[in-house]
Amino acid sequence: MSEKTYRVGIIGCGGMGRSHANAWKDHPRTTVVTCSDLFPEAAESFAESQELESHYGDFNQMLEKENLDIVSITTWQSVRLEPTVAAAKAGVAGIITEKPMSGSLGAADDMMAACDESGTKLVVGHQRRFGPQNSEARRLIQEGAIGQPQTMLRRDGLGLLNRGTHEIDEMRYILGDPEPLWLIGQVSRKTDKWERRVRCEDLCFGEVCFEGGIRGIYE
Repeated sequence: MSEKTYRVGIIGCGGMGRSHANAWKDHPRTTVVTCSDLFPEAAESFAESQELESHYGDFNQMLEKENLDIVSITTWQSVRLEPTVAAAKAGVAGIITEKPMSGSLGAADDMMAACDESGTKLVVGHQRRFGPQNSEARRLIQEGAIGQPQTMLRRDGLGLLNRGTHEIDEMRYILGDPEPLWLIGQVSRKTDKWERRVRCEDLCFGEVCFEGGIRGIYE
């Protein structure tokens, strides 16, 4: 009996959409069959370049007409809530969304609630956690080679929604994915600084207390 091949749809036909489509093509058990974008011409161009069966200017129509197993959501973070909820309600088995998961905590909560209700697996694209340096540090900690960390410090020069989400996720991975117990943070915005269509911070500080009392500090 042959193994099932999973049908994949892409929502958001920009650069990250192409990256997701190419990655799915490399997997032996997935095939990208369709796409959608708010700009129909973008969806048409994407479908032509990826040799897809169909394309849509409305993700609701795509979800209704296509029998999809997996959906990649590669839109800007400000418009990820609606397609995530719609895909979950359509009954897809899995959703992978780009990071940051959304532009607000409330939207992220709604995305998780919709997926929990439908039984849909929701994954955020934090691929940097699997970098070799992170995997090696995680291994050394798990094997006790460098003792038990008490504090981890990460610093970056880019915005929270752009790089901060990666940095905090990498911290968790290295430490064995502990659950956060509490956190505090502060940001300063004195200039009109923008990054990837989002106004970002001039300065920021955050401290997370993880299970076991380990502190993660991000600046």
